Amino acid sequence: MVTLFEETQGVMGMLGYSPKDIVHIGNSEYGCTWEEFSSLADFSYSRGYGAAEVATDLVIIFNDGAYLSRGEYDGSEWWDFHQTPAIPNSPKPIRTLGGDKRHLWNTIADMNGD
Repeated sequence: MVTLFEETQGVMGMLGYSPKDIVHIGNSEYGCTWEEFSSLADFSYSRGYGAAEVATDLVIIFNDGAYLSRGEYDGSEWWDFHQTPAIPNSPKPIRTLGGDKRHLWNTIADMNGD
């Protein structure tokens, strides 16, 4: 069993981030430094099914706009990685975003492609 801190270090390392890349740890109301986080996250928890043990609104935001958020399903929990999406220079027009039973589990491109 690993600690939340060890898990976080592993995920960040796998993604190529280090503590110097962090601009915020917390949520929209609370925050802490990496040094504070290293102490606060020094606990083991069960990542398996049951109940979430880590704050569900915890995020780590990086200087490039990407961030980690807590994922959870039926008590199983993990870090989810989110990158800032690329903004196209000349976006194609969107004609539909759904509302039609023919467009189930489709992307914008699937629904609007020619």
